[in-house]
Amino acid sequence: NTSLSYLFLNNNNVGDEGVKSLADVLRVNTSLSYLFLNNNNVGDEGVKSLADVLRVNTSLSYLFLNNNNVGDEGVKSLADALRVNNSLTNLSLNRNNVGDEGVKSLADALRVNTSLKYLSLSISDPTMPSPRKELNEGVKGLINVLRINTTLKRLYLCGHRIGDEGAKLMADVLKVNKSLDSLDLGQNNIGDEGAKALADALKVNNSIKTLYLIGNTFSSAMKKYIGSVKSNKTRIIV
Repeated sequence: NTSLSYLFLNNNNVGDEGVKSLADVLRVNTSLSYLFLNNNNVGDEGVKSLADVLRVNTSLSYLFLNNNNVGDEGVKSLADALRVNNSLTNLSLNRNNVGDEGVKSLADALRVNTSLKYLSLSISDPTMPSPRKELNEGVKGLINVLRINTTLKRLYLCGHRIGDEGAKLMADVLKVNKSLDSLDLGQNNIGDEGAKALADALKVNNSIKTLYLIGNTFSSAMKKYIGSVKSNKTRIIV
C-alpha cells in the first residue's frame, strides 16, 4: 500500500509479536506517517523492533505508545534510533514503565536530534496520585538538555514529582530556551518557591504559550501571584 498515512490500532492487544510483524512492513513502507499503538500490551521487545525501523524509515512522524509496558530497555532503543532518525516529530510514552535510565537516554538523544518537536512522558493523570517521590537524575538531564536543544516545542512531564528543586531548575532553563511553547508540569509536588520561580521566568521567556501546573501544592496566595504575572502571550493553567 502506497497511500495509507494514518494507522490507528489503539486497544487491540497487539502485543510484541504483532508489533514485530508491523515493523517488518514499515521497513519498506514509505507512506505511513501516523502510528497509534496506545493500550496494546506492547513491551520492550516490540518497541525494540520499532526502534530498528526508525533507523531506516523516513516517513513516520507520529508514534504514540501510551498505556503500554515499555521499560528502560525499550526506551533506550528508541533513544538510540532518535540519534539518526530525522523524520519523527511526535513521540508519546505516557503511563509506561520508563525509569531513570530510560529518561536519561532520551535526554542524551535530544542533544543531537533535530526533528522531535513533541515529547510526552507523563506518568499519571493530573487528578491521580503520582508514583514518583522526588526528582531523579533522568528528569534533571531532560530539563537541562533544553538549554541546548532548539527543536522541541512541547514537553509533558505530568506526575514526575520534580518538586521545588526541579521547578527552579526548569525556571532557569526557561530563561534561555527559546523554542519550547507548551510545558506540562502537573502533579509535580511544586510548592510556592518553585511556582514563583516558574512565574518569574515567564517574565523573560517569550516562547512559552501554555504552562500546565494542575495538581501541585502551592498556596492560594501563590495562585494569585501567578495570575498577576500572566500576560496575553502565556496561558497558565492551575
